[in-house]
Amino acid sequence: MNNILHSCGISRRIRLFLNTHSESTQVVSTPPSPMSPSLFLAGAGDEFANANAQLPRAVTQSGLCPIEVVLDSDDHEASRDRLAANIHQMFQNQDNRRFAYGLVITETEVTVYMFDHSGAVASQPFNYHREPEQFWAIISGLASHKTERTGFDSTIFGDGPYMKIRTFEPSEDGVPTKTQYTTHERLFQFHSLVGRGTICWRATGPNDAESSFVIKDAWIAPETLEGRETEGSLLRHIRNQGVVTGVVQMHHSEEVRCGADVTDLDTVFRNRRVEDPCSHDRKLDRVHTRIVMENHHKTLDRFATRKELLLAFHDAVLGAQGPASLSTITPNPTR
Repeated sequence: MNNILHSCGISRRIRLFLNTHSESTQVVSTPPSPMSPSLFLAGAGDEFANANAQLPRAVTQSGLCPIEVVLDSDDHEASRDRLAANIHQMFQNQDNRRFAYGLVITETEVTVYMFDHSGAVASQPFNYHREPEQFWAIISGLASHKTERTGFDSTIFGDGPYMKIRTFEPSEDGVPTKTQYTTHERLFQFHSLVGRGTICWRATGPNDAESSFVIKDAWIAPETLEGRETEGSLLRHIRNQGVVTGVVQMHHSEEVRCGADVTDLDTVFRNRRVEDPCSHDRKLDRVHTRIVMENHHKTLDRFATRKELLLAFHDAVLGAQGPASLSTITPNPTR
């Protein structure tokens, strides 16, 4: 496989297949995993927003594709599940993952799996002895330097020690402005690969290092229900009505694009290259959304005293129960 990459002009400093059961110092598991894949395609570069590795290392922060090498007679569903476990770790350690590939290779066949925010899809197995060109194309494609082909969100990228997030924000002349935010910590991540995949960061703005924001990414089903409104539209309405007390203030919202075109949205079906989904499959689609909110205060787990924690919980209960609860709940911070 590394010979194929070398023949394609792909540097070993950028992409490298590693044997995870070797004694190489490049092969470590972070976090420790009881199920290392047989082989691991690892990489380095700005697209690995959570990693500062100078060389490819077999860790989940810089992983591109885990590979299970098994026999034709082995349980291939178990191999698929091991791939899912390793790719789940990649999603947890790479904040800008849209999808990821995994391979199951036997002595005769290859099966390609694609994991994303709606689950997984698989190719038909093919015999790589009879179709070596197809095998060559898959191996070189997995190591492509084009981030959109390898499953990365190009709007989130590494910049030295920092991770940055790019948005397209409206301007007075009608031409969207590219704005970059610098993230400082991950506040929350939904720990399930299947589903919306919500993740939040604390970030600072491009012009004022003191300006603090919370950026929330989520993968939302495009199916609309009667009376349903998006979170961005509700926060925009609240802002336009001048409501500022007890409600987070939205700075910007967007449906994330893969390119500059406004119709080039980042969706599960676009990544899977589904041209005409049937009505039954549409419920599997997800649209990548992003909301930039003004940071209100510290997160709930950053309290200095018990009183501060109780008051924060009190405010959270009021917010959850609505205005009617204002007259029914009285805080007692002395407890």
